[in-house]
Amino acid sequence: MQEYAKLNRRLPKLIIIFLLVLIAAYLPLTSFLFALKNDAFTGYFPPKFFISESLHAGYLPLWNPYINYGFPQYGDMSSGFWSPITWLIASTVGYNVYSFTAELLLYLFLSSLGVFFICKMYKLVWQVSAMAAICYMCCGYMVGHLQHFNWISGAAFLPLCVWAYLQMLSQPNTKNTIRAILLFYFLLSSAHPGISIAAFYFFFAIAGSNFYWQFKKTYLGVSSFLKPHLFLISGLLILSTGMIIGYSDILPFFVRSQKIALEVALSDPTSISCYLSFIFPFASVKNDLLYNTDITMRNCYIGIVLLPFLITAIFSFKTALQKLFLGVGLFFLLLSAGGIFKTIAYYIFPGIGYVRLNGEFRVFALLSFIIVAAIELNKFFTSPYWQQRKLNLVLFTLKIICCIAFAYALFMAINSQQSIIYLSLSGASSFPDKLKLVIDGLTWYDTLILQSTMQCIILVVATYFYKEKGVELLIAPVHCRYGVSNCT
Repeated sequence: MQEYAKLNRRLPKLIIIFLLVLIAAYLPLTSFLFALKNDAFTGYFPPKFFISESLHAGYLPLWNPYINYGFPQYGDMSSGFWSPITWLIASTVGYNVYSFTAELLLYLFLSSLGVFFICKMYKLVWQVSAMAAICYMCCGYMVGHLQHFNWISGAAFLPLCVWAYLQMLSQPNTKNTIRAILLFYFLLSSAHPGISIAAFYFFFAIAGSNFYWQFKKTYLGVSSFLKPHLFLISGLLILSTGMIIGYSDILPFFVRSQKIALEVALSDPTSISCYLSFIFPFASVKNDLLYNTDITMRNCYIGIVLLPFLITAIFSFKTALQKLFLGVGLFFLLLSAGGIFKTIAYYIFPGIGYVRLNGEFRVFALLSFIIVAAIELNKFFTSPYWQQRKLNLVLFTLKIICCIAFAYALFMAINSQQSIIYLSLSGASSFPDKLKLVIDGLTWYDTLILQSTMQCIILVVATYFYKEKGVELLIAPVHCRYGVSNCT
């Protein structure tokens, strides 16, 4: 309880840290020197701008005459029409390039808070909680889908819903139930429909596992478990009345009201070759032939600091919570890969056949993996019986992989002369033009060389920290508290 109280006192400072990391990690956006591109301003911004301008002109933005010769805006599932955040911004400062970008940054910040609250609920040490929160805020899904506005908003409210739902299950009172209803409404009204469909199965797995644990531990009846869920579902349906009426009104005229063809449903997966991005995310921006999917669907990075603990957790004793999220994470990772697994899900799981871009599912996998790795990292910091030999083996293996990748990429770059070092800058006169030419001229071998070098350095520093500073500063005080001898 003392650690839990300290975590509460540190929350304001951690919020400042999250904001600073957000500013630094997304500096091109937070500096407003660069704008969001592609779908962000061609697909997501126009409806929000229309809502804003209509409200400021004194009209309800129910009918948008500027899309397809007229469009019922209240039935748009992608514009966030029913999101309270959309209406708050539209009715106050209004939508422009700056407020639109600020809303996206707000979602990134909220994503870190959600993961932090989950870790806080399970009383992980604050260092682990902060690290997990930052890793999710900066994970490959967030970086890869900045242009997909409602994918980011869905990823932001997903961990908040997980936290609120688990809180409701552990303490089914009025406060926790109302909070869960509100956050689930934010998820449904802000997220892409594909995330909402996948979230049903995600939370169904969590609900089933928690029912099994509670029944096994306390032999509670079915009614005591169903009661908070009935309140949750009823409250959510009441709050979503407008959204349900609006969607049902337009759905008969909607092209995507039917299942898409299987061939289309298998498009743009996070293919198995994309799993290289767990270690080398920068290398996923090149070599379309290798990844064979859209560039936005490739990045699966969760942080090189957490990755060793995820691998260690797979081959070690796992808590019940780790088993749950590891299983759920693997399910959605396979689902995002398309192929035979998505084909089976297409016919068995209702709603999955409506989702066109398979890479969307990987947000559930990355969130699950981060939670698993955070719990394992917390064991490392707090358990006097945690064995470090597996971690050392994993760290050594990852460093070997980085060295092999560096050697291979360097050899191929020189042998094939496909490298930035063979690029001529004679066509660029100014420094910005030269810089752009260099960035555009990077080959896959160049990205692999840069990334493997960077990751190897981080792994060496992390190994030293885990072996030396981690043990002395974090494990030793815990050992002393539990009476372990030879403490300094």
